[in-house]
This record gives sequence, C-alpha cells and structure tokens, in this order.
Amino acid sequence: MGDGMKRNFMIDLFQRGLVRPGWSINGDLEPLAEIEEREDRIIIMVDLPNVRKEDIEVHATEDAVEISAKMNQFVEWKKWGSIQREITFKSFRKYISLPSRVDPGKAEAIFRKGILKIELPKVKERFLIGIK
Repeated sequence: MGDGMKRNFMIDLFQRGLVRPGWSINGDLEPLAEIEEREDRIIIMVDLPNVRKEDIEVHATEDAVEISAKMNQFVEWKKWGSIQREITFKSFRKYISLPSRVDPGKAEAIFRKGILKIELPKVKERFLIGIK
C-alpha cells in the first residue's frame, strides 16, 4: 500500500470514529495519559504534541494532579498553485486522581519531545518507631 493510500485509509478510519487521536477533531483536547504506580512513587506520562514547555502548568496535591496546557499549531499547505495557512489555538485541563497519597512538594516534572513526565514520591504510610 503506497503512502497516499495509507493516509487515505487512516483518514477514513478517523472520520468513522474507529481511530482517535490525542487531540479530538471538535477542538477539545484529549491528551493520552499513562499512570504507573511503583513502590515508592507514581509516574504520570502525558502526550502533549505541539505544546511548548512554557505553555504547560502542573499543580499537585496529596491525592491529585491537574495539568493544563495551551497548544498552537501552524499548518501550511500548497494546492493548485495557492498557499493556505492556518493557525489553531486550543487548550485543555486534565484532572487525575492518584491511587496513593504523594508528597507534592517533592514532585518533579520533565517535558521532552512532546512528552510530559511527572514523578511524585509517595508519602510513607508506615514508620518504624524506635523503642527506648
């Protein structure tokens, strides 16, 4: 299957609702997010294509994370001797409930190549108490 046929096939699947992008067609942004719980921390990975680091905000509490971002995308295409340009501006806000309590003051976030990685250390629930 040639590149043009593959592209048309994917567009057809997308229009029929069988394939969903990270950013929905009606302007609502729905970034893909993955939450991984480890013994000592929770890791959240969020797919944010076409977003700049300075357009992202992350807020954390002991039991939740809220991520907001703005996206602007510049598209230019040439067809039949004319040039068309389009700039779209969109934003989203995502609230993620966490499976365990965390220490938000020690959280770290890294944004690289369109992927936001947030590491949140868990709050220790049990402490060993020394006996005198």
